[in-house]
Amino acid sequence: MKSFLIRLAFNNTLRKKIWARIAMQLKYGVPLLTIFQNLAKQYKNNTVLSEIFENICAEYHKGLSEALKKYVPYDELMLIESCESGGKLHEGFELAERIISAKDTIRKTIKSALAYPSFLFALLIVMLLLVAFVLVPSFEGNSNPAEWQGFGYLLYVVSSFLGSVYGAVFGIFFVFGAAFTFYSFPNYTGEYRTFLDKFPPFSIYRMIVGSTWLFTFSSMMKAGKQQVDILHDMVRSDISTPYLKDRIKKILENFGKKKFGDALLLADTGFPDEELINDLRTYAELPEFEDKLYKISEDWIRQGEEKLTEQAKIVQTICLISITVIIIGIILAYKEISTSLGGI
Repeated sequence: MKSFLIRLAFNNTLRKKIWARIAMQLKYGVPLLTIFQNLAKQYKNNTVLSEIFENICAEYHKGLSEALKKYVPYDELMLIESCESGGKLHEGFELAERIISAKDTIRKTIKSALAYPSFLFALLIVMLLLVAFVLVPSFEGNSNPAEWQGFGYLLYVVSSFLGSVYGAVFGIFFVFGAAFTFYSFPNYTGEYRTFLDKFPPFSIYRMIVGSTWLFTFSSMMKAGKQQVDILHDMVRSDISTPYLKDRIKKILENFGKKKFGDALLLADTGFPDEELINDLRTYAELPEFEDKLYKISEDWIRQGEEKLTEQAKIVQTICLISITVIIIGIILAYKEISTSLGGI
């Protein structure tokens, strides 16, 4: 319960704000311990936050990473720790702020891209249920639905299926199938995963995870950490999903013998993106690759937003077409049934 309250209070929005303030004050020479002591005083009316900053101050003598590790996500902590080792602590907090911004951008894109398609899909389900349990039963008292013709009979068939045991079983399988799909996103690493990653919704998940991973990886490089050390740390991290760990392990199999882009290609997973891998192989030959990779990762997040929006529009179009077809079918069925009954 306590850990939940900590995550709730010391959330992404607040950490982003705090990291920006710390980076600014460090630039002007304020000691980090003094900054945390001032934060503890500032948030004295918030029991959870004041306790967090007081504990950080109490643990500060053990080292910064030790003091922060209970309250800060692994990737942010690694950035801060790497820059501290390189003598550029303020850059560590700046990079931690940027990685929060990058993740927030991705989350907002996902929400905005999927909100309307989700609404349309829910509307589609509601319309089918209304047809099955309201519209068709309202006609059954006046005629035998089994004798209806054309669209009326089709409406009756759909209604009978949805209202039957088979319809209930189909609904249960659909719900469990959706739940299993969501579970498999971060967990399934079997032989068919690379094939599944080529198609939605797995391709969308790969793009989201890949863009976040590349930005984190490039940020840690910018902080002065060696590429191979970053990858090994990510594999050992508790916050890395089985899927991400599997992709990184496959990259590591060739990493010592090949350059970064070639190692991604030889991993043969298409992670994070096949087109991007080919671009990275070219960029890896250029000087100052570390700085270029960071800018590439920022650009790719923006491109990922566009791709996600495009794929969401496809789903949206399919839902709109389905709803239109159902509405037209209902209108035609109603006319046919009304005509057979002599008008209603």
